[in-house]
Amino acid sequence: MGPWPGIVWLKISPSWHHIFLFISSPSYVCAVEGSTVDITCSYEHSGYLHGNETSFWFTRAEGDDPVDLVEDSQYTGRVEYHCEWLRHCTLKIKDLRKSDSANYKFRFTTNEGKFTGSPGVNLTVTELQVEISPDATVTAGGRVMLTCITSCRLTDNPTLIWHQNRRVLAESESQQNQLVLDPVGSHHAGAYSCSVKNHPDLSSPEKILTVRYAPEVPAVSVSPSDEIKENSSVTLNCSSAANPPIQKYTWFKENRNPYILKSQGKYFVFDSIKSSDSGIYFCTVSNELGEKTSDSILINVKCILLQTMGYDGFCLVQVFLGTGAFMNVPTFATATLLEGVGNMQKLNNCTNAPKLPSVSVIPTGEIEEGSSVTLSCSSDANPPVEKYTWFKEKESSPVASGQNYTINDIRTDHSGNYYCEVRNERGGNNSTSQLIVVAGEICLCN
Repeated sequence: MGPWPGIVWLKISPSWHHIFLFISSPSYVCAVEGSTVDITCSYEHSGYLHGNETSFWFTRAEGDDPVDLVEDSQYTGRVEYHCEWLRHCTLKIKDLRKSDSANYKFRFTTNEGKFTGSPGVNLTVTELQVEISPDATVTAGGRVMLTCITSCRLTDNPTLIWHQNRRVLAESESQQNQLVLDPVGSHHAGAYSCSVKNHPDLSSPEKILTVRYAPEVPAVSVSPSDEIKENSSVTLNCSSAANPPIQKYTWFKENRNPYILKSQGKYFVFDSIKSSDSGIYFCTVSNELGEKTSDSILINVKCILLQTMGYDGFCLVQVFLGTGAFMNVPTFATATLLEGVGNMQKLNNCTNAPKLPSVSVIPTGEIEEGSSVTLSCSSDANPPVEKYTWFKEKESSPVASGQNYTINDIRTDHSGNYYCEVRNERGGNNSTSQLIVVAGEICLCN
């Protein structure tokens, strides 16, 4: 019959005796590099062994003499013995290194002889490693599994936690030594590592997960972001995240016809912007995985008016061209517009024909048949509008005069398109907005 589990038979010269050596640690220990491990031994011998006892642990011998770990330079400052009077001895090794992987044996001596526990305890020191399956590069929408692996099964079965870009992930996001990402998104890209819970120093090297994804919806910004003045430099920026990086940027300006291609490149630069550049812009970005279009941004360019003067009943405006030169341009700008701009002063002799009039309706909303409706026409002019005239489409004569036109007891036969004409001494203008009056509903249309 073989020896009992945990009991070691030792030879004492000149005869055999039963020496009971109980090793409470497993015969095999697997621990993480950098951690601390305890190997415990409890022993007892026959009563006729007597004399002073000494004990130590060793992994190697010089000649026939085992080398005490305390005296081994490889373990300097990292080894401690804790032995109790009941012959219970513990070996503590701190800051484990891979080179500490070895077979550890316990040795005790008395005046009757020297005794060694055998086969000892095999210690394997392993590091944590992250393994990514099926591949460390994955396309968004796919599935990837990260596993925290060791070269041996950790003896104390510690709890492992995961880190992304050195941020601890919630334990609910992982299943102990595995982290499953399904489906993978662009936010999952980064550096992953695993570590022993409550021991951030016991961590694996980082492993990079690369996620390929189509461009995100781009954002358009404009610089400067405040008022844009004519002849200044303006830059539009189209920004988006993508992997692979954006391969093509395309700029568009909206028009009544299909969109007009303006430029290609991340930046669209106006070296000297003109008022004609005012409009709505947007960009598209693409890589090999897809294309996205940005929201639109409105660019409103304001003229720089430096000085005005009366001229023949009109206004003459000096416009700065951005090159140190000035140009005198006739304009019909109103005196109100000229107030407080640069060094300009209000000029009473600046006149202009009425601007494009606007039409409004009172009341708004649904109109019941038989009720009263008032159409109102307004326009800026200098001198002020002198004459308001209302017309109904397909009728040769005006239907009314005055700024307001009221239809009492509205009926179905009032349905039609209405517009107003405004005039002063400088000229006239017609509303482009037309009012469609239909029984039960009023619509202001362009």
